[in-house]
Amino acid sequence: MVSARVRPWPHSDHKAFLVINGAHGPEMQLPDEPILNTWIQTISSWGYRSVRTSALAPSASSPLERLGFSVSQSLVLLQKSHDQSVPQLAMNHSTHLVRSLPLLSRPTRATIDAILGVDASAFGTEWSLDTATFEEALKATRHWRIFVSRAENRIDGFVLAGVTQSHGFIQRLAVRPNAQREGVASALLTSALNWTQSRRCTNTVVNTDHNNEAALALYHKFGFATLDYGLSVLEKTLP
Repeated sequence: MVSARVRPWPHSDHKAFLVINGAHGPEMQLPDEPILNTWIQTISSWGYRSVRTSALAPSASSPLERLGFSVSQSLVLLQKSHDQSVPQLAMNHSTHLVRSLPLLSRPTRATIDAILGVDASAFGTEWSLDTATFEEALKATRHWRIFVSRAENRIDGFVLAGVTQSHGFIQRLAVRPNAQREGVASALLTSALNWTQSRRCTNTVVNTDHNNEAALALYHKFGFATLDYGLSVLEKTLP
């Protein structure tokens, strides 16, 4: 049974965020067209001007595209097998200290605000997290860990990693623009992969925008391979 929920898109009260649980899986099948039309009509009746989906696999995106949704963002899906060790790359980040946040406590409000500030500076208002999406990311996997990079007592990068069963996930990786190209992302990714591997994951998965050449190069350098299908974020203007 497919379940979905709706809330405002981050930083935009007039755009609905349609989160379809499990729709990133390659075998997900959405309900029939009349039910999907009911979803759309209901969202419109709530006063939203448009609706944007969570990341969808092709099997889930096709039915919505037939109902007038268009692709807002195309994502490449990559996977690293843990039958090989994590590359220990030479990195120039001597001024940056990477640490894991405490295991037994949630981040403080000040730390969350700092992380969200890094995310906004890296991704811009259109695609950055808000508090609700950050909280959802923490709950998306059975176990999670955040690693942060600090310089001069300021967080300049973070990675959120998760584990469910034997699968690891890089759910978010962001570095402030003024700290990029200094090895911060590599240091964060190394910490995250060492952690997912220590949890006995057989693989770790990540997605990134198909135009993000820097991120793609980083993941390929760490041994990630592109999967044979990608994900799409869809959007539709409502009547």
